[in-house]
Amino acid sequence: MNKPIIVGVDGSTVSIAALRWAIDEAIRRGVTVTAVNAWHSDPAAAGLNRLDLIQLRPRSEVLEAQRELLANAVNQAGHTVEITELLLEGQPGPALVQAAAEADLLVVGSHGYNRLYEALLGSVSSYCVHHSPCPVVVIPDAHRKHEKAPVTEDAPPLTIGPLL
Repeated sequence: MNKPIIVGVDGSTVSIAALRWAIDEAIRRGVTVTAVNAWHSDPAAAGLNRLDLIQLRPRSEVLEAQRELLANAVNQAGHTVEITELLLEGQPGPALVQAAAEADLLVVGSHGYNRLYEALLGSVSSYCVHHSPCPVVVIPDAHRKHEKAPVTEDAPPLTIGPLL
């Protein structure tokens, strides 16, 4: 039996592009896709400020909002393969790597934040590339403006590791 393709989905434009790419690859391989949304309920881990803490919603509301976000992203992507929706509580990088333990491929979108941001807060795509047990495909954010090398809609994904 073929292993699924795992894809990180946070509702952003680039994560939906990653999901579409994963769907196309799943069709080519004849496998399923698992769309993963990782979220965390620890306000300190989320980097929330005091105003955010005052406005915190009950965990059940947050969970339902994340479930709805994932379902909407899957619907936006459109699909012709079986897609399993998976909500995981935890930091996105480690949660995606854990989900990829039984996968052939992990697909993530890159928001293209600057190096300072990534050094201070970390990068999900960077974490996945360095810790994933399977090959990782990073889909660049086609809408992010880069000073030296603009990324177009046709930009190829960055693949780390051998593809089958």
